[in-house]
Amino acid sequence: DTLGTWENGAQIFHLSGASLSGLVAGSWHHITAVGSTGKTRFFINGSFVGQADFQSTNSIFALGNYQGGGQPFANYADEFRMWLSALSDADVSALHAAVLCSPVPSTVTTTPT
Repeated sequence: DTLGTWENGAQIFHLSGASLSGLVAGSWHHITAVGSTGKTRFFINGSFVGQADFQSTNSIFALGNYQGGGQPFANYADEFRMWLSALSDADVSALHAAVLCSPVPSTVTTTPT
C-alpha cells in the first residue's frame, strides 16, 4: 500500500512517502505517476502526495503485476494511459477533474447505425 518506483538493476524500491492505506476500499481513485528530472512524482485524485528520488527510464515490461508474478493488482486497475511527455501538476489535476471523474451513467442507450 506504499507508492514508489522499482529500480530493476539495483533491485531497490524507492519510496515516495505516500501510502494508499487511507483510501476507501471499493471506491474509484485516480493514481498518477509522473517521471521527470530523475524523480517520480505521485498523485492521488489529482493531488500531489509524494515523490521518489528515482525515475525509471527502462522499457515497461509489465503492468498490473511484477514480471515474475506474485504481486497482482491488475484486477484493481480499470484504465491506463501513457503520455510522451511529463505532465505538470496542473495537467494531473485537470485530468482528474475531467472525464475521468465524471459519473458513469447507470444505463447506456445506443442507436443502431
